[in-house]
Amino acid sequence: MRPELRFAAAAIILNIGLNVLHHTAHSPRIDAAIAADLTLTNSFLYYLFVIRSSARPVWTLLPVLLLGVLRAAVLVPETIPGKAWIGGGLELSLLGFVAWHFLRTRHISDPIARMEAAAAAIMPSSTGARLLAGEWSVLYYALFSWRDKPDIPEGAKPFTLYKQASMPELFGCVAMASVFEIVPVHMGLSLWSHTAAWIATGISIYGMVWLIGMARSFHLRPALITADGIVVRYGLLYTLTIPANSLQQVSGESFRVLPKGEVPSVQFAFPEPLEATIAPGLRRKTDGIGLRPDDPAAFFAALASLRVS
Repeated sequence: MRPELRFAAAAIILNIGLNVLHHTAHSPRIDAAIAADLTLTNSFLYYLFVIRSSARPVWTLLPVLLLGVLRAAVLVPETIPGKAWIGGGLELSLLGFVAWHFLRTRHISDPIARMEAAAAAIMPSSTGARLLAGEWSVLYYALFSWRDKPDIPEGAKPFTLYKQASMPELFGCVAMASVFEIVPVHMGLSLWSHTAAWIATGISIYGMVWLIGMARSFHLRPALITADGIVVRYGLLYTLTIPANSLQQVSGESFRVLPKGEVPSVQFAFPEPLEATIAPGLRRKTDGIGLRPDDPAAFFAALASLRVS
């Protein structure tokens, strides 16, 4: 079992036991012991299972300790008061750390790579870090990318896959349509429950932001042909790096095609399965892929220059 999973299992068992103890034997001394276990024992478990067993730096113990303090403030507020202040301070500290780490990696051109690095620094699980970075990426492209230029590293030749399928326009139209349904849905639900109405409104607004971020990502994340191979980028929906030595062109195969539903102009089968990233941060193995570039002539010219070099 991975170190992070062992720590998570131990922390869950500890928290369940302390919660049962708090509700069955409530006293100031026991509450003090519970607070100590939630902060110190929980942090020791993280050190024992994660830091000693993996490459996680010692400073990653601090977020675990702060989360333990917050959990203790919620469970035994008489012993550790001020849970609102503790939670607010923890959230501000987390946001500050993420912003600092994002600025620290500004030499990396791809915003998603920067977010993945920031998420990996605070998340004990690599899967959790990818999922968190995926959500951050959608929000970034929706809210903060309006002055950005397409991410094209030096020496890379971009090509697009989305124009014939009108993917940005599709996501944008659905986002705009959701604006018109927010008000009637809110008014209808408010006749039954104001809480439900605001929850539905919040979900609708987040969905609209998510769709806008997806639409923006197609423009700002073109696919690339580099000296090392092909980086297939289909907005935030799909990313796959194909090394040059894996570019085995085939015909008659049936692979995933980008854009979906199109007849591929070229298909590649891989000697070994490659790992693709699927929004929001999930990964999947693939044996090959079919592509239909918007400008086939430019794509094949760049591909030919890659093979010649």
